[in-house]
Amino acid sequence: MQPVHKGICVFLLLMVALVGFTLVVSANDWDAIEEAARAEGKVVVYSFSSRIMDVKQTFEEAYPGITVEASNLKSYDLVEKVDREHAAGIRNADVIFISDGEGSVIGDLLQRGVIKNFVPDDLVDLLPEDRREPLLTVFTQANVPYYNTSLFEESPVDSWWDLTRPEWKGRILMSDPLSSAETLGMFIAMVQHADEMAAAYKAEFGEEIVTRKGENAGHEFMRRLIDNDPVFVKSGSNAVDGVGKGDIPMIGLASSPKLREVNQKGLSITVAWDIAPALGVTTKAYVAMMADTPNPNAAALLVRWMMGDSEGGQGYAPFHVPGSWSSRSDVGAPPDSPAFEDVVIWSEDPAYVWVNGMQVRDFWMSAFK
Repeated sequence: MQPVHKGICVFLLLMVALVGFTLVVSANDWDAIEEAARAEGKVVVYSFSSRIMDVKQTFEEAYPGITVEASNLKSYDLVEKVDREHAAGIRNADVIFISDGEGSVIGDLLQRGVIKNFVPDDLVDLLPEDRREPLLTVFTQANVPYYNTSLFEESPVDSWWDLTRPEWKGRILMSDPLSSAETLGMFIAMVQHADEMAAAYKAEFGEEIVTRKGENAGHEFMRRLIDNDPVFVKSGSNAVDGVGKGDIPMIGLASSPKLREVNQKGLSITVAWDIAPALGVTTKAYVAMMADTPNPNAAALLVRWMMGDSEGGQGYAPFHVPGSWSSRSDVGAPPDSPAFEDVVIWSEDPAYVWVNGMQVRDFWMSAFK
């Protein structure tokens, strides 16, 4: 039997991909994937981060002829859009880039087969299992407290319970958890880690915490925070702006990568890294492919680009910023940030969030009335 010419193999595989919506070859053969991706011509991504526009620019420069159509949406809106389009039989998106503060990405979209996990073969050995399963994690961050470094030489708070003290009444800037998956995720973690919250309360106030029937220390923290009149802002950027530009002491709750705005905007802010009982809960930025992606090869190419290189560059460069930790074991801590293993932080638990998230959300609504 005569050997089949390599070009014919690639052509046949390309035809299969275009008809059957599958990758033309294994993830190791990136030359063939790139060739097939150029035939597709575009990749559509829904993203929870506006930095996807930076990814779009570098990807299109690296792969001329393949256009990235990117939409920036809040995580809640992104999930709703994906679910609505799937139910209507619309197959528009190829990739989603999202956090899972309410658990619906893993607990619902993945379980129903709306999205699928794709991990480039050449990265498997560089990714801890919990960063590649059940979904590929690009980076990890957290919702954290910020303070103004021009007003304080060191953090004015060393416990989350400090935020319930009278001196911070009306001076906590934060996103409403009803519209922010990251903020809600933080409160869900406090309820899950109620014993640690209770121990931190005793360390702060010298007495055992008293909670209402059916509640725990996490619920009590939310109740007291609400009673301290937090100021709701539209975004984390608004929170750190208010803290860093004001001359009145404020605490702002925002995602840890907002620390990059020290340089971008000249803000006098930093994170209260040592707050008890934990800095917060990890928020993983997941990248996943739609199960029936129209452009599977361009999608695979984009996912691989976003994971970057060992220097935190290529498509990962917009995310290699203070307060954002790469999933790759060969990428060091971002600038002006502690190593991830040196931070006391809770690991998010998607299964717990999926089962209990709505109850915590309902509690917040009832306590806020």
